[in-house]
Amino acid sequence: MFPNSGIKAIDQLIKKHGVHYGDADNAFQRTLYLPPCESVMSTRAAILPFGLHRFPPSIWLKLTTECQQRPTVLHQFRLPQLDGKRICWVLMDTHGQVLELAVCINKIHYVKAAKYLTSLLIYHADSPQHVELAYG
Repeated sequence: MFPNSGIKAIDQLIKKHGVHYGDADNAFQRTLYLPPCESVMSTRAAILPFGLHRFPPSIWLKLTTECQQRPTVLHQFRLPQLDGKRICWVLMDTHGQVLELAVCINKIHYVKAAKYLTSLLIYHADSPQHVELAYG
């Protein structure tokens, strides 16, 4: 099975780095686990490694509501060829349910690629051991 996001550069990144549901910190994907937070200020402190000023508003709104109720996982996908330009943000709960998807490049090919990446995350979250999904 070969990746088919519709964008060759993203397919090559999937082949090289894989798509991880758990911990990931590479040129293509960053993942941050957020335990239940008691307040907005504790949410801000938890997401400081991601850079607070760089969040899409829809992700921030979901974070401030959902993170207080249950643990969440925040995924960020980037294009290292374009100086780390963000493709999308995906906020999921620990059961693999997508809470919010924010696409950062407003072109139809990138929207489709973001949905493809999200589907890989959902597939990966359903696996019992959360092993990395890599092609090769």
